[in-house]
Amino acid sequence: MRTTSSAEQQVLARNIRRARELKGWSQEELARRAGMERAYLSGIERAQANPSLLKMTSIAHQLGCDVSTLLTPGGDAEASDQQLREVVRAIVKTLDEADLLAAH
Repeated sequence: MRTTSSAEQQVLARNIRRARELKGWSQEELARRAGMERAYLSGIERAQANPSLLKMTSIAHQLGCDVSTLLTPGGDAEASDQQLREVVRAIVKTLDEADLLAAH
């Protein structure tokens, strides 16, 4: 029987997955680092498993954030995505300006 996941589980799942992907880690890598089975982490990322506070703390520690960040809609992963976009824009702008100066 499949249970419906709560909004909090959906937020947790999305934030863990985003933070893991930003680090370039597979589920296997994060699971190994956090001391759990990959299948269990997969269940968390699909909002099908309800991790204990100890497991959430371990995941957060490995991802370099607080548990509260993982439970916050948007979380750090979304902020990190925005920061990354801003850095890329700044680099592109600098390169464009450098190209313009070199052309003269």
